[in-house]
Amino acid sequence: SRGLGDVYKRQALAVRRALLQDNYHRFFALYKNTPSLGTCILDLMVGAYRFKCLQRMFKTYKPSIDEKFVIKELGFDTEETGRSFLHAAGCLPLQGTDDTNTVLDTKNSTLIAPQDDSGLLL
Repeated sequence: SRGLGDVYKRQALAVRRALLQDNYHRFFALYKNTPSLGTCILDLMVGAYRFKCLQRMFKTYKPSIDEKFVIKELGFDTEETGRSFLHAAGCLPLQGTDDTNTVLDTKNSTLIAPQDDSGLLL
């Protein structure tokens, strides 16, 4: 039988593999299911990684991308938290979209790394 330590090791190796492969979809799926206090460790780096992934999405998806898709892919718990991050990062809505189905303008948005009051990435 495998012990609890094996579960933590497998999780840590899976997170490492996702990071090395730049697989943000897999990373955030693992992040949401990290056992015990492992999320505390990942919380230290998740803000910077979210911004890196957002930059990659904005380079890949031109001229626009659905806001809800971005929020889901970046592993936010709520749409409100995700919207706050996207707004702080400089994401602009595409002109002519309504509030119920926002599309982000990946061509004209200038992304900046969002920081809290202490200068840490959100």
